[in-house]
Amino acid sequence: MAGWGSPTLHRLLAVRGRSLAAQPHDEQLALIDRIVEHDPRSGSSLLQVARRLCVDTVDEASVAAGADWWLL
Repeated sequence: MAGWGSPTLHRLLAVRGRSLAAQPHDEQLALIDRIVEHDPRSGSSLLQVARRLCVDTVDEASVAAGADWWLL
C-alpha cells in the first residue's frame, strides 16, 4: 500500500458537496495543480503537483520515453 509520501497516490475523491471518483484522472490532477498553485503554504501542504507524462501506447518511441521517465 502506498504511503502519504508516495508519488503513486494521486486521486482526489471528494470536494465540498460532490464526489470526484468518476472524474477522469487527468482532470483530477489539473484540479490538484490549481489548488496547489493557490495554496499560500506552497510546498508544505498535503497536496502537491504530480509529475506526469502522456504516452502514446501505439508509438514505440513514446512508450520507451514513458518507461524512461517513470524510472527516473
